Amino acid sequence: MHAYPTIESNITVVEWSGQFFLPNEHRFRSPLDKLRPVARTSFYFNYQAPYEWCWHLKSSTEFYTASELADKLLKTLLNLQDRFERGEIKVESDNDL
Repeated sequence: MHAYPTIESNITVVEWSGQFFLPNEHRFRSPLDKLRPVARTSFYFNYQAPYEWCWHLKSSTEFYTASELADKLLKTLLNLQDRFERGEIKVESDNDL
């Protein structure tokens, strides 16, 4: 059986303990070594007849279309913000850096 490189393609989502900016942004930028990852999730590319090309967690048989994955990632972002607001995740401040 041949392994196709396409199915090893993935999107990895990392949730961080604070805000950082890209080098070309003209704002305060938190160094990544001062932040901690809160969660890391990888979704792998796959083909399933009912879904056609889709995404899934390596350890799961639940598959997501591109649109469903986009919705899931947006919900993850909103959930992360909610956890920050409830104080479940400590937000790094300028003074901490």
